[in-house]
Amino acid sequence: MSASPSAPMSALARQNPTHPTPDSDLSPVQQQVIAALAKGRTITAAAAEVQLHRCTVHAWMNTLPAFRAALSEARSQYAAQLRDEMTELSGTALETMRGLLQNPQTPPFVRLRASLAILERQDWSLPADAERNSDREMDRERDRELKNLDREIKQQLLAIGRDPRQVD
Repeated sequence: MSASPSAPMSALARQNPTHPTPDSDLSPVQQQVIAALAKGRTITAAAAEVQLHRCTVHAWMNTLPAFRAALSEARSQYAAQLRDEMTELSGTALETMRGLLQNPQTPPFVRLRASLAILERQDWSLPADAERNSDREMDRERDRELKNLDREIKQQLLAIGRDPRQVD
């Protein structure tokens, strides 16, 4: 259905997905591109999704302040959503780690790897009392754990009939 020449401009704009909608300074196509870019898609991929050339998206980014502002806001909102999801998943991950560490059926090498994964986190810090332990003492303890782990892995390999010297 085509619009008559005397139809109001807003009716024409609503029929064309590349024109802004009445409630936004951006067209539905521009909004789709922003959504794709906010989620980490490349400009080329975002443009291809809506059958545009990437130069069109670059032009919007360079000439339309409303496009740049909406993209910045969409990226911020998506980052906040991801942070919330990671926070939620972290709780589940910690419960899983706790279960592995406390389960006597968990192989020692799995418990050690889980422990090291927790302790080696860069944003984690030891309580003040634990920080008083010397680095040398902690290094010795870690060396003992690694030697015990190595010995246990070799024993398990021998138990299943593999030569521990031929492990990749």
